[in-house]
Amino acid sequence: MKTYLDQYQQQIEPKLHAIDLFIKTNPPPYSVSQTAQLLHLSEQEVEKIMQEENFDSICQHTFFTIMQKGSSPICQIFARELKCGTPRVYSVEHISYIYNLNIFDVIDAAKKMGVSTFTTSMTKHLFQLIPPHQP
Repeated sequence: MKTYLDQYQQQIEPKLHAIDLFIKTNPPPYSVSQTAQLLHLSEQEVEKIMQEENFDSICQHTFFTIMQKGSSPICQIFARELKCGTPRVYSVEHISYIYNLNIFDVIDAAKKMGVSTFTTSMTKHLFQLIPPHQP
């Protein structure tokens, strides 16, 4: 992978699209196995979160609570975005935090773009200027 955009498009975006499509096309309740598969969690982790949150079933609301509390990378991105308050405009700090990217890589990319804040529509261009993330 040459840039973080490549990594995002191969590893993150397909998961987000799958979750979006599933939620929009499948009526609740959702099964533990479906939820685990979509969120890249074990069924045991989903069941543990359900127990901790006193959920008897999985609906749209509880699905997103499970996503917020899950340990997979896609869940962590979602949780960090929520912690930022899902802003309409993102700072370099927001982007670095949400996507777990090196702050200096994000700052350098922002300088190349000549901006310091980003809308959602600008993030892919920004990602194109950032090296792939090394966990």
